Amino acid sequence: VNQVLKYRREKSMKYTISEAAKQIKLLNYEKDNLLQKEAMNSTFVAATTENLEELRPEYSYDDTRRVVEDIDQKIRKLRNAINVFNISTNVEEFAMTLDQLLIYIPQLSAKKEVLQGLMSRQEKVRDNLFNRAGNIIDYRYTNYDPKEAEKDYFSVVEELGKAQTAVDLINNTATIEVDI
Repeated sequence: VNQVLKYRREKSMKYTISEAAKQIKLLNYEKDNLLQKEAMNSTFVAATTENLEELRPEYSYDDTRRVVEDIDQKIRKLRNAINVFNISTNVEEFAMTLDQLLIYIPQLSAKKEVLQGLMSRQEKVRDNLFNRAGNIIDYRYTNYDPKEAEKDYFSVVEELGKAQTAVDLINNTATIEVDI
């Protein structure tokens, strides 16, 4: 019951985005812990000769459901506040909203991986996979300039670093207010 009261207190809280994300993780941990306890205590085994009340573990179905719903509601409020913040916060350096920037970062990471492979290829390499009869040697040639791929790679690495820094700065400085 004390746990129920802990979650029933509604108050407005101010969080940075990082703090709100950590609060969500904490709430999920608390919910998982509560559900594990429920799984252990919602049933029990006793012999017909034993006193059920002495063996009955402490558990309240109603209280547990209420606490789980309170936790879920707080998580929804926090996630919603983060989502609203992300879609309404402009990152001028990138001419996009924060939610677009959060999509852009994995795109840059994928682009970086592709460019890393392209820049590491040699312009001409012997291809021994299908050795023809006779004295003919096959070579595999790049159909692009690996130096251009290398230049693009480092440009993407720099852009990715700037984007991650912009997100980190916003997440650790900007605040949201959530009624939880």
